[in-house]
Amino acid sequence: MIKIFSGTDNFESYSMAKKQAEKLAVDNNEEVKILNANEIDNPAAFVQYIEGVGMFSSSYVVFLKRLSLNKKLLDYFSDNYDALKVYDIVLWEDSKLDGRLKFFVKLKKEDVSFTFDLGKDRDIKSWLNIEAKKKNVKFTDFQLTNMVVNLGLDKWKLINEVEKISIYLSAEKKETLTDEEFNKIIGFEVSGDIWKLVEAFSSRKAKQCLQEYYKISSYEENGQYIIAMIERELSNLALLHYAKKDGIPDSQIGMHPFVLQKLKAKMNNFSLNDIQKYLKKLFDLDRSIKSGDIDEKVGLSLYILSV
Repeated sequence: MIKIFSGTDNFESYSMAKKQAEKLAVDNNEEVKILNANEIDNPAAFVQYIEGVGMFSSSYVVFLKRLSLNKKLLDYFSDNYDALKVYDIVLWEDSKLDGRLKFFVKLKKEDVSFTFDLGKDRDIKSWLNIEAKKKNVKFTDFQLTNMVVNLGLDKWKLINEVEKISIYLSAEKKETLTDEEFNKIIGFEVSGDIWKLVEAFSSRKAKQCLQEYYKISSYEENGQYIIAMIERELSNLALLHYAKKDGIPDSQIGMHPFVLQKLKAKMNNFSLNDIQKYLKKLFDLDRSIKSGDIDEKVGLSLYILSV
């Protein structure tokens, strides 16, 4: 049987797809074979693999990721669905399915399509609290709210922070964090404040931004983290510009309301052309730093001053 898991909550869809593949493997005494659709050159390569599996009594459950990125393979699945569904194939897409595609419509009709979408911020808080307890991490409501507000609704990122805190608590033989410890571990205070840096950047306050950068960089080498955070801020501002242009309501943007309102207050500081320019400069800077063409602190200082 072919089953597909998808939706805007790609953490949950991936987790459930993986559990389904593992369950099939246990039930049928098989192994799970994970494949990336975009790495399969043509349908023949997949056919050879799947037919080879068949010769050995379906010794694998095939876990195929991002089929939609490989049009030829997607078309093959659509045209040969009946022949393929005799195998154990679990499909995972990291976003919503395109409802216009014939193959995905077929899966929905056969009731083998499972969708997982992000909830509201309060739902994410509840989920985060449950996941934290599984790792013996106890957050205060203030800490939970801070994580969701500042890190967004990305469950991958949130669970990574829980893992980090779990390791810290285990090493310190503690059950809870003080707010000061929490801020330092998450990065809200790193002898300087990464969030103040980002806020100053998107407000185009170069001097304030540079001051925070100097405090942060004197504590540890974290230029790649700062580049990633600036890129995230610029990308979010671009998203708001496109949403406004296309008439997309706030409820469909997928941001915490508090974060959304803060960004909307700053989106006019950068036009779309500005954002594209600064993203390109950031990409070029990142490449120059990694290739050793420019010192990281010099390059980031000059970049920040240009805002």
